[in-house]
Amino acid sequence: MNGKPDSAKRLLLIVYSNLEPGGIPAKIIDIVNVMRIKKPDTPIVILLQKGHPGDLRSLIANPNVLINDFPYPYPMGRRFFFTLWLWLFILTQKPAAILVFISPYALPVLAFKFLFFWQKFRVIVSEDHYTQTLLNRMAYPVVQRWGIRLLYPLADAVIVPTHVLKHQLLQLSTIPEEKIRVVPNWTRFAAMPLKKSRRTIDIIHIGRLVKSKNPLYVVRIMHRYIKEIDNTARCAVVGDGPEVKSLERYIRRHQLQNNIQLFPATNDVSEFLLKAKIFLFLPESRTEGFPIILLDAMACGDIVITKQFDGVNEVIRHGKNGFVYRRITDLFQSLRRATRGGKLIAAAQRQTSSDVANNNSLKNIEGYLSFMI
Repeated sequence: MNGKPDSAKRLLLIVYSNLEPGGIPAKIIDIVNVMRIKKPDTPIVILLQKGHPGDLRSLIANPNVLINDFPYPYPMGRRFFFTLWLWLFILTQKPAAILVFISPYALPVLAFKFLFFWQKFRVIVSEDHYTQTLLNRMAYPVVQRWGIRLLYPLADAVIVPTHVLKHQLLQLSTIPEEKIRVVPNWTRFAAMPLKKSRRTIDIIHIGRLVKSKNPLYVVRIMHRYIKEIDNTARCAVVGDGPEVKSLERYIRRHQLQNNIQLFPATNDVSEFLLKAKIFLFLPESRTEGFPIILLDAMACGDIVITKQFDGVNEVIRHGKNGFVYRRITDLFQSLRRATRGGKLIAAAQRQTSSDVANNNSLKNIEGYLSFMI
């Protein structure tokens, strides 16, 4: 899926870092796959700064999609030369619209629109998770902050997954409120009938194994659950990342090999979610938009237990379709209810699947398409 687009048609350009397992790559794949049906004549080019053939691109089922990986082999100067490469593509291919994800990739596109103002194209920014708090952890946070303030008003639309993120963006930038649209995240499993599967995993966590997701804390909670509530419990952590070695050491040190298993990242998380009872998510507060993996878990009938973070209450209603806790004692009360709730939990599972089907299906992608070609 590499090559040159048909310049005679109205080209859509999508710009991001990579297509590794994660929320934004999943959104990109879902959007272009839906466009095969909704916009079958639209050529699409995806420009990736760090893409490679071993990522999730095999899940793309739209023959109109071309993927161009940035052909730069050196670590130094990569972002600068990617920007030049991106600008050259816009100049030569003249896309009708550009869909760009999060500020490190949105700002170069908006800067081009400002400098080359005679070039006419639409810019749709999907600002998924860089809240005010997380901006301080990014490279060049002051530059990012001022770039958002000065350049985001040039976008034709900025799409956010929650009303909380819309409020934060209004505080951070001078963008007109009518340009910011809330389009809730979705899960491709929303319309999937639940398979009758034995739920042999008591607690599961799936995601990138990085510090901001607190995977070691997740394993510690699993350990305490095994020790205090059920010493036969089976738990699983699915994902890859720099924290995997810490998890392996902890599991060996506490002899938890029979209770907690680690699995590598997978293209099909439903395989694990359909076997699980509880999905445990304990991120650092105020660093999330709304993770798609939570919606995946809810669609597969898992009871989600999550730490309070901005925007979570827009989807999870505590005690009805999941549990949101602030204190560690609340967390263990939720774990006990989720594992011993009987009919109450069965009703919550049905409510969870119903809520996701009604509010977080692939139909939400139409909120993106309405701003594009």
